[in-house]
Amino acid sequence: MKKVINIAGTCSGCGATFVALSLAFVMADKTDGVTFLEGRSRGEEKFHPAPFYEISLDKHIPKRRFADFYKLKSCGEKTDNRANIFANVNWAVRGPCESGNRQLDENVCPSGASDILPEDVAGKYIIWDDKNGMERADLILAVIDPLPSKVMASYEKIEEIRNYAEHKVKWLFNGGRKSDVKAAEKFLDIKADFVLPTEPAEKLYEAQKRNTFIADPANRNDKTAPQLSLLMQEKLEEIAVYIKTLY
Repeated sequence: MKKVINIAGTCSGCGATFVALSLAFVMADKTDGVTFLEGRSRGEEKFHPAPFYEISLDKHIPKRRFADFYKLKSCGEKTDNRANIFANVNWAVRGPCESGNRQLDENVCPSGASDILPEDVAGKYIIWDDKNGMERADLILAVIDPLPSKVMASYEKIEEIRNYAEHKVKWLFNGGRKSDVKAAEKFLDIKADFVLPTEPAEKLYEAQKRNTFIADPANRNDKTAPQLSLLMQEKLEEIAVYIKTLY
């Protein structure tokens, strides 16, 4: 049975995509059938699809083999039998547009009808990076940045999640000091189910220079490559084990 794990960012810049990408890598290191599904909420970023660039899919999947799932859907083609396999993950994502011109690229990157939903793709575990995916989710990981300004910006979305789907949500705090997390828990009247440590920004920048992603398990064989801290690896594995045990 397909299970949809919705990674729901509670505000812009809270790190939901980073969490979704990292969890996909970690889960796929332990089980087959993991698909990362780029969310509908990324639609405004037609010319800069975040997952495509953040994990350098163009460097890992040859252009002749890369399948732009959103283009396939918009052209009426099936999306449950095309796979972008990298690091044992099926990446159901957009590809980059050709010219960067919205009008010229409308046929290349059409909008609206090309939305991909979990039922459109293959996989046992669908890691869905979509802040508005609650209605189709079996489990929601609500990502909160404990920085005070982010917590304030998240309040409305957190209330929406709490009122609509609290029975299937787990609250995940992404980074921050322990004191910030505790203060946010008190203010929001919630208890964190998972707390991820903060990874140094220089790691992310160095990974981009090397055309890799810090959660890619292949980095463990390269002692010079930026990779997840041991604590972050352990926390993500804790989440992965929880999901596998649950389903």
